[in-house]
Amino acid sequence: MADPSTAETVWKDGQTFSADVLDGFCDVLRIRPDSAIHFLDGITFNLTCNKLIVEGDVFFFGRGADGIDAQTPPPPADVIQASGDPAQHKDEIHPLFLAWATRGDLYPHYLGNDATPAGDGLPGARISILFDAYEGVYFDPQKSSNVSGGRGGKRAEGGLGCQCLCLPVPVCGEELRAGPGLASKPGAPGRPGSFELIKTTKVN
Repeated sequence: MADPSTAETVWKDGQTFSADVLDGFCDVLRIRPDSAIHFLDGITFNLTCNKLIVEGDVFFFGRGADGIDAQTPPPPADVIQASGDPAQHKDEIHPLFLAWATRGDLYPHYLGNDATPAGDGLPGARISILFDAYEGVYFDPQKSSNVSGGRGGKRAEGGLGCQCLCLPVPVCGEELRAGPGLASKPGAPGRPGSFELIKTTKVN
């Protein structure tokens, strides 16, 4: 934003604010035509001016950032090899390994890793512009702004458990897997923001 002592403050396409402005003031605020004005990180932006001049189409973009998507981790790198009398495979080796590799047993390191958590969406910006006099193109604040909250991050499944190869391959060759890690929940959506254009009395 220009120095408050400047008679006219000009916003043009690409103008971006990333920090709160709670009690901003300028004498004249001029917005150039075909401008997208950006308000980042769910900031609160309150500006008061004596005159607001809108020279053409304008859009206020204050949507919150989306949350980070959760990730499914890769399976453990180690492989367990089980061998024995072929007749024992399905009756003894398979149930034994699967019993070892269930959640809550004595071998939790066989289990897959849990998914990373999903991030919450950030809130939308809260924007208000107060003015005494208005000049130029009129616009609908609701149709000319996007201050919705960001999307919550997507959930992910847990990683695969440890692999067990049942040998010898010609006799059995089955691949057994320990239980997967815990899946993550989706992130929460960000809180919606607001955009207000308010006619007020002369402030200076």
